[in-house]
Amino acid sequence: MLCFAETLMSTCADLELCIHCQADGSYTADLRLQTPDSAVAAELATRQPVPLDFARLRQLGLDPAAYGRELTGMVFAEEKMRQGWLQVRAYASGKEIPLRVCLNPGLSDELHALRWEKLYDPEYQTPLALSEQVIFSRILASPDLTPVVIPPRPQLRALIVIANPTDLAAYSLAPIAVAEEIARITNALGSIPATIIGDYPDAVQPRATLPTIIEQLRPAPEAGSTGPHILYLVCHGRLVDGEPYL
Repeated sequence: MLCFAETLMSTCADLELCIHCQADGSYTADLRLQTPDSAVAAELATRQPVPLDFARLRQLGLDPAAYGRELTGMVFAEEKMRQGWLQVRAYASGKEIPLRVCLNPGLSDELHALRWEKLYDPEYQTPLALSEQVIFSRILASPDLTPVVIPPRPQLRALIVIANPTDLAAYSLAPIAVAEEIARITNALGSIPATIIGDYPDAVQPRATLPTIIEQLRPAPEAGSTGPHILYLVCHGRLVDGEPYL
């Protein structure tokens, strides 16, 4: 597992929220906390029932706030899940460190289809992904056993891609504030050098086409060189006949 934020911040509390599909079609959840001052993760909740109602969530697809609250109510339906979350928030707050929440839905396509990024803080009823104290990410499991080796920070390189087509109005989409997006990510990257694709003065290419992105992701010609270690993509997304497109 590699969270993007792991390359940017070393001192934080890591909460892994795992969702499991059982043989009978039901779902359960685990809460596991890894703290900077312990080599062993704390099991806060194990195999707690999660009454996921996919039909209800589909009905709320056009109401992000209602969707998030409904999904939050399902995930934290059990008292042990709620108490586990309160413990985690209290720990991170007491230590004055960020809380990194990693959502792990395994390999289930049905679970990955849910909008986990809409989850709310069950205590404060605010969106998790919008909190300055919470770093939210989703784990993408893979059957590929090829080891992933992350070099030390001084050797890391990033690729920033901002897709801002000129014909967005034809699709009723708002333009992206390219300069603001680049300022945010370069500030987060700090000393990590970045190559930029997008409508920006320092960009290597002005348009974020697929061939351009692939070219920049390939290893550089120099011997022993690798491609970027971090890809930061900003683009529009929408559902067309039930299929997601970027």
